[in-house]
Amino acid sequence: MIIGPSGSGKTATAAKLCALARLAGQDASLITMDAEKAGGMSQAETFAAALEVPLQRADTANALSAVIAASPKDPLIVIDTPGVSPYDEAALRELRETADKVGAQTILVLPSGGDCYEQAECALAFRDAGTRHLIMTRLDSSRRYGGLLCAAHAGRFSLMGVGISAQIGNGLAPINPVSMARLLQPATNTQEHLSLVLGTL
Repeated sequence: MIIGPSGSGKTATAAKLCALARLAGQDASLITMDAEKAGGMSQAETFAAALEVPLQRADTANALSAVIAASPKDPLIVIDTPGVSPYDEAALRELRETADKVGAQTILVLPSGGDCYEQAECALAFRDAGTRHLIMTRLDSSRRYGGLLCAAHAGRFSLMGVGISAQIGNGLAPINPVSMARLLQPATNTQEHLSLVLGTL
């Protein structure tokens, strides 16, 4: 279950996870709970069609549970959720209850370039909502990753990957301590730097 604030890149990240599964020869399916967002359903439909993965919609926790119960047992199921403010305790509680109801593993998605204190507070709020994993996005459009590092440290998250491109097929890369250290080195061209650092993994 992909969770995070509005505009953090959740839908694209969900599609990228499906793409990685497909490239590895694994079946995948996408469920969206974010259909009410302007253009949300059409965006999910575009991604699903391009990846040739089934797309289903679930507006409530009960609907999500029914969709998952009716799904094949072997594919990776990726759930895209609506954006949630880290300061909306009721929404965070509902998010955690939904994840618990369907037995989903939650992954927080946060974009780079944010204020360190804001990102840390956001991380703590989502940690209280039950998540322990983080995917950092938009590394290709920022050179300052301090906010994300503060978030990872404050939430004690494991890093599941980094978004390095808007492209769905190869826009998500793994990360390790060595490549993270290299990312922090100055670079004149962000995209070339990302390709050089993460392309060696």
